[in-house]
Amino acid sequence: MFSFLSKFLHRLVDEEKFGNIVLKELQRARPSETFTLDREKFLIQYGGGGRIFLHNVYIDYCRAEPKLRKAQIDILVQGVIAPSVQEISFADAKDHLLPVLRNLSGIDLLRIEGGDDKPLSDAMEFRSLTDELGIGVAIDTELTIVQVGSDALTRWGKTFDELLQVAIDNLRHKAAPSFYQLGPGLFASNY
Repeated sequence: MFSFLSKFLHRLVDEEKFGNIVLKELQRARPSETFTLDREKFLIQYGGGGRIFLHNVYIDYCRAEPKLRKAQIDILVQGVIAPSVQEISFADAKDHLLPVLRNLSGIDLLRIEGGDDKPLSDAMEFRSLTDELGIGVAIDTELTIVQVGSDALTRWGKTFDELLQVAIDNLRHKAAPSFYQLGPGLFASNY
């Protein structure tokens, strides 16, 4: 009997109900912001072209133990209401900078779908690594990862190369190297 009752009380919600729960929590946390749930694309849009893709969060929510599911939503909300890159000083961001690899065509596609007609560098400063991949710099905190764009470089009085060097140094110190050589010039990682 208790097993049945437990399953009933802790049953999962479907994607639409999940989206509505997240929407309600976001509106409660930031009442001055307008959030809109796009049920078809399973994402939430908000001011300035911001979008929250709900697929991965929903998967994490479903995989979590019932008593930890609300925490998955709380983490998402805290990440959204965290200070934006425009509000962070270089001194505060410096220790959190990390290099990131991005599929450039994927980023452009997301921007086009969102109606963003600004240059890609406004959203993300990057250097081409290949025709399809770019290396950028992001502020990686406990709750969110925020791309660094040209506006932050200007505000901080830094060049992209200066930030990239700081980010690479941070990555080097983040974890002890665990690479081993498979052959000349080819290394593998235990991660």
